[in-house]
Amino acid sequence: RAAGSLKAVLELGSMSVKAITKSGQPPPDAVTSDGKTAGVVGYLWSTEDDTLSLDVKPLTLEKTKRGQPGCPIEGDLAEALKARFTKRVLAGRVASIFDPLGICTPITAQLKVDMSTVCKLAEGWDNSLPSDLIPTWVKNLEQIRRLDEIKVPRNVGDSNDEETSFEMIVCVDASETLACAAVYARTEPEPGRYDCNLLLAKSKLANMCTI
Repeated sequence: RAAGSLKAVLELGSMSVKAITKSGQPPPDAVTSDGKTAGVVGYLWSTEDDTLSLDVKPLTLEKTKRGQPGCPIEGDLAEALKARFTKRVLAGRVASIFDPLGICTPITAQLKVDMSTVCKLAEGWDNSLPSDLIPTWVKNLEQIRRLDEIKVPRNVGDSNDEETSFEMIVCVDASETLACAAVYARTEPEPGRYDCNLLLAKSKLANMCTI
């Protein structure tokens, strides 16, 4: 019923939808490239198990040309990084992570801290960085490459229970280098049993004493 109403409303404005995707079912062919997931605001929605993961592209150190990424890295990552170990390359890899909900904030927060170190050391965008930073960035790039392994439930609470009530739990913390905040929704599906789901998380570099 809701899908039909949506189509009717959009048609009033001379708009249309490519397809309607529902949780618990495979996505329509019009909105999937692998038969399992559909793209949703930078994420991949696995419709049958109703989870979200980051849409991580193959790792490359080459500059994008005409919207096309360079060849993915094959072989030893440290050796590939030595040839292109610059502020421009690292900033591009960090900026390629699109995570508006912040489901990977524990990882992206550390990337911000390491990138701030690079910015302080770099004399220019294309000058080579100190080689002693390579092990740190090999680890960082490996983590970026595996971010799509992190999956979180899309739905919060019991969609079949119209009387579900939510508690919002907000956690904040800060150090000398970083400040973070996370918002959770807590439900009580059964007396004494609680479920918590992350709704949103953000991190920000701290440029003054925050403790």
